[in-house]
Amino acid sequence: MIKFKSFRTKILFWYGVSLLIIISFFSIGLYLGIKLNFEKNLLKSLQSIANDVKNDDLKNRNYNELHFIEHKEEFPIANVYIQVTKEENNTQKVILKSRNLKDNILPIPNNLTLQSLEKIDNEKTILLSIKDKGVINYIIQVATPLDKIDDEVEKILSILFILDPILFIISLFIGYLLIKQTLLPVQIITKIARDISASDFSKRIPIIHSEDEFAKLAETFNNMIDRLEKSFENIKRFSSDASHELKTPLTIIRGEVEVALMNTRDENEYKKVLNSVLEEVISLQKIIENLFTLTKTDSNQIKSKFKKINLDYILLQVYEDFFQIAQKKGVIFDIKNITPIQINGEPNLIKILFVNLIDNAIKYTPKAKKITINLEKKDDLAIFSIEDEGIGISKEKLAFIFDRFYRVDNSRSKQIKGYGLGLSIVKKIIDLHNVKIDVSSNEEKGSEFNIFFKATIH
Repeated sequence: MIKFKSFRTKILFWYGVSLLIIISFFSIGLYLGIKLNFEKNLLKSLQSIANDVKNDDLKNRNYNELHFIEHKEEFPIANVYIQVTKEENNTQKVILKSRNLKDNILPIPNNLTLQSLEKIDNEKTILLSIKDKGVINYIIQVATPLDKIDDEVEKILSILFILDPILFIISLFIGYLLIKQTLLPVQIITKIARDISASDFSKRIPIIHSEDEFAKLAETFNNMIDRLEKSFENIKRFSSDASHELKTPLTIIRGEVEVALMNTRDENEYKKVLNSVLEEVISLQKIIENLFTLTKTDSNQIKSKFKKINLDYILLQVYEDFFQIAQKKGVIFDIKNITPIQINGEPNLIKILFVNLIDNAIKYTPKAKKITINLEKKDDLAIFSIEDEGIGISKEKLAFIFDRFYRVDNSRSKQIKGYGLGLSIVKKIIDLHNVKIDVSSNEEKGSEFNIFFKATIH
């Protein structure tokens, strides 16, 4: 098995082998065709000469006048030998021959019925014998040396021996240029692939042609780079976010444990420390879960799992989960409508969306205040609304609420435990489902979130 250093060399090699075979077969076919054509033309000439002898010398002439008369030599073939014989007493006697035969006699074929063609004199001469069955039975023989044909064929063969290598080299060079030009996109792809690193995914392959296979390869490669870039961005963001958010709980846990170990304490004090540590561990767990939710969402993979879901059923489930929490805090739930509506989406993500919005509303709504939930259908839209009577958000800070780890910087929000990830997750889910969200808020009056899903037909 031949091993090649490059795909281009491999293609060029097999192209050269194929070209060599084609040129060889073409040359052999051309050589044999020309040789056969020469022989056919020669046979026609010999037959023409035989007809001339029959019509000019034998027709309507006395047999005695022909006996040993020398024949003229003015024929289309140079150096032609002519001989005419007649049977007498079961033997063939020469009655006419050309001068150039001199004392030589052409061999007469045995059992000649009509016509024969053979090579004599060690295949250097071609002989045509024709039996004329007229009043007098003649055998007309015409012969000519093959030297001239052989010389012409040798010339053709010599030309082919010169032209074939030249044609092969020129064709191979043109093939090399075509292969090089054809594989140029592969070189571009290779160069760009080498330049791509974990820190730089900005480069893309230029797509010149829109229909050929290399364009599809470039498009596929660019899509792969896009996915890799998103994945690396997610990993980098996760690492940055994790180091940022995990630092505080871990510091608290370390401080609590170090203080507890400094002196011997009673059981209640250890329990207090352990409860504090447990609270921070739960915080860590929630942070990690939220970060994974933000980083693992591949839009194409998630959209492939979209299906018809009952939006009202998921909302009721989440409402029931938070009902006791709201009651415990003293927050009032006001359900206006929960209309049965179906949408296309991923049920787990829609549930996370509702969980974060309702959880946020409960956190920032004071005791004895109200949270209003509404789900209704308007035209082809499923509109979900949640309105609270909480602390509200100022207009200048409203634009930042979907940023990761962003929390409104006021004294009341600092007292509420949170990580600034809930609304980031909500925005991520909304973008994946290609839906619209409107937010309005007034400080000390509360906030309202409206999400507009596209409803499906039952």
